[in-house]
Amino acid sequence: MRHATRHRTPAPALLAALLLAALLSSGACLAIVHLRMERTDSREFSFLRWNLVLAWLPGAIALALHWAERLRAPLPVLAVLGIGWLAFLPNAPYLVSDLVHLGTTWVNVPIWFDAAMFGTFAITGLLLGYVSVFLVQSLVARRLGWPTAWGVTLAAWALSSGGIYLGRVLRYNSWDAFIRPRAVIADLVEPIQHPGAEPAAALLLTVMAACLIAGYGVFFASVKAAERRIPTRG
Repeated sequence: MRHATRHRTPAPALLAALLLAALLSSGACLAIVHLRMERTDSREFSFLRWNLVLAWLPGAIALALHWAERLRAPLPVLAVLGIGWLAFLPNAPYLVSDLVHLGTTWVNVPIWFDAAMFGTFAITGLLLGYVSVFLVQSLVARRLGWPTAWGVTLAAWALSSGGIYLGRVLRYNSWDAFIRPRAVIADLVEPIQHPGAEPAAALLLTVMAACLIAGYGVFFASVKAAERRIPTRG
C-alpha cells in the first residue's frame, strides 16, 4: 500500500489550491498592468497580457492531459497532448525574460512600480510552469515510475531553457517548432555542439536550465510537503 500511494493522483484539494494561486497571481498581473496603462495613458507594455495568455497554455494542456489520462484516453491522444505541452512549456518561464524591459520605459513611471510589475509577471510565469510540470510529472510517475518521471522533468526544463533562448534571443515562437522544426533544432543545437564558438549562448542555456530545475526542486518539495498534510480516503 505504501508503494501505491507514491504514484497516486494529486489530491483534488491540492490541484484546486495550485490553480487558485495561479488565478490570483494572474489577476494581480492584469490589475497592475491595467493600472499602469490607465495612469500613464500608454500601452507600451500591453504585450505582457498576451504573454500571460501564452503562459497559461502549458497549464491548460497539462490539465487536459491529466483528465485524458484519468478517462483512459488512447495513447496517441496522450502523446499528441504531451508534444503540445512540451512545445508550449517555455511560454510560462518566458515571462521571467521580460525583465529585460525594466528601465526602458519612455513614460514617467517610478522604477519600483515597473520592477513590481515585471516581478509579478515573472513569479506568475514560474508558478504556471511549475504547476504544469508537476501535473505531467505526476502522470508519468503513475505510468512509468518516479525515475522516469524525473528524467522527463529534467529534460523538459532543459528544453524550456532552449525555448526561452530561441524566443528571446533568436525571436522564434512556439509555432515555429511545428512550422520550421529543422531551423529551430539547428539553432538550438548549435551552441550545445559548439560551445566554444558561442560561449555566451552556451552559458545562458546552462544557467537558465540550472535555475529552472533548482526552482522546480523547491516547488516540488513544498507541494509534496503540503500534499502529505492532506488526509487521504481509505
